[in-house]
Amino acid sequence: TEILQLLLIVSDGRILGEQKQVERLVRESGAKGILPVLILLDYAQQQPPAPDAPGAAAGAAAAGAKGVPAHSILDIKSLTYEDGKPKLKCFIDTFPLPYYILLRDMAALPSFLADALKQWFELVAAQGS
Repeated sequence: TEILQLLLIVSDGRILGEQKQVERLVRESGAKGILPVLILLDYAQQQPPAPDAPGAAAGAAAAGAKGVPAHSILDIKSLTYEDGKPKLKCFIDTFPLPYYILLRDMAALPSFLADALKQWFELVAAQGS
């Protein structure tokens, strides 16, 4: 019976420019019986303005120091070419890791890990029968 190992990767998922290398590594890990699962930390909440941004201090005071919204990985677009014409696609739609969990609240990490482990055990049990 093939042994399937689980590889948990915790990242913000921003691998722009390295997508082909990640795709190759995912294929290689699959050939070795390793299942990579990415835990995508997606902090799309308000971020304070950069202190060196023009007018940051005045702008923060005027806005009640709420900050500027951070961009979710779901908001990122990637440029592709279809029939020689440029086309913008959602970055997550072309993401090289097929198994990922989008996590916005770090307090939920334990339940997400438990769910990922449960699904992995089910997968291993199904392969064994």
